[in-house]
Amino acid sequence: PKGLGQSRSLTGVYRLCLSARTVGFVKLNCEQPSVTLQLMNIRRCGHSDSFFFIEVGRSAVTGPGELWMQADDAVVAQNIHETILEAMKALKELFEFRPRSKSQSSGSSATHP
Repeated sequence: PKGLGQSRSLTGVYRLCLSARTVGFVKLNCEQPSVTLQLMNIRRCGHSDSFFFIEVGRSAVTGPGELWMQADDAVVAQNIHETILEAMKALKELFEFRPRSKSQSSGSSATHP
């Protein structure tokens, strides 16, 4: 293991549990996630051969750094990458299209003759 996986003792076999806003790392034979990352805290993600990685910023519960995970093969790593990337895009679109509250102008509305 390297990166945050080593420094945060996230070694071993984990399941990735993806929701609309988070990705959880659940150790095999456990029910609760060891770590849950907010998708909004993920700076980038990718894959290289059979490895998948997530880079998070300082707002993440782990602090800044990268988490590297080994998948069964390169195709699985690519599928994890693409699936998490799609979830990140969907979340970004949700926040971009959310209606914003209108602020009232405090300027004078008097007209001059």
